[in-house]
Amino acid sequence: MIVRELSLPRRLALALVPGLVASVMGAAQLLWTPPWPEEFFAAAMFLYFALFGGFVLAPFVTATTHHAGRAAVLVVATPIIGFVFSSLSANLDHFFPGTYPSYGSTSIIFLLTTLSLYLLLGIVTPVRFTLRLTASLGLAGIIQGMVTAFFVDHFLCIIFCDAIDNLALAVPVALWPVLFCAAAVFGIGEPSRHNKLGSNRN
Repeated sequence: MIVRELSLPRRLALALVPGLVASVMGAAQLLWTPPWPEEFFAAAMFLYFALFGGFVLAPFVTATTHHAGRAAVLVVATPIIGFVFSSLSANLDHFFPGTYPSYGSTSIIFLLTTLSLYLLLGIVTPVRFTLRLTASLGLAGIIQGMVTAFFVDHFLCIIFCDAIDNLALAVPVALWPVLFCAAAVFGIGEPSRHNKLGSNRN
């Protein structure tokens, strides 16, 4: 089966992979003594975004030419986008104290990240830029930001932590790829009859 012809349940199943891998690695980190160095955390984060590109974005490749090359670009470019906005969120409170993390700032960060991934999809896969798809992914980014802020606000433990205190943060980590995938599928919608006929001829 061609990846771009995957059904929604199979797409969502693939979208679970980045979050599950990151959650297992995060749980291992919490149980690790001494704590992992920052380089290890950066490597785990890179893997998460690379899996995001490969298991969430790559299945949306619709071009019939250079399919493998386009998927490879998504796997490489997604971590770059992820690191750019992670660095932005990490430095936001330095320049604007008290603004991050909060519901508003976290939602803006995820909105911008999601729209950047949407731009990447439009260029590489390519999917059509439409108002419906833009609104769907934009809403997904805002929802993800709100969920992340909620879990950080209620579950993040910094002082006097037990090893399992922060495991609940795996929920927004696992949710984002699935939410992005579902929003993209909804935003793209069913292919038109003309497009179906064209794909059948191919």
